[in-house]
Amino acid sequence: MSREFIGCDWGTTHFRLRHVVGREVRSELKTETGTASLAARGGDRAALFRDTLHAGLAKLGAPQINHVARIKITD
Repeated sequence: MSREFIGCDWGTTHFRLRHVVGREVRSELKTETGTASLAARGGDRAALFRDTLHAGLAKLGAPQINHVARIKITD
């Protein structure tokens, strides 16, 4: 059985999503909507980040996400 997931790299200058099945990248999206440009817009930041993520997932064309795995990253 192949693992399927959405990878996200949301840096200061760019926002990237990848739909991966097994070891194959099925689709990829890269925009210049990094965290710095979003934060600079002001307003409701949580809503802005959420809306940007949802729009990116829609553009990616990946299947609907039924759950989100949270991975704690430590130094």
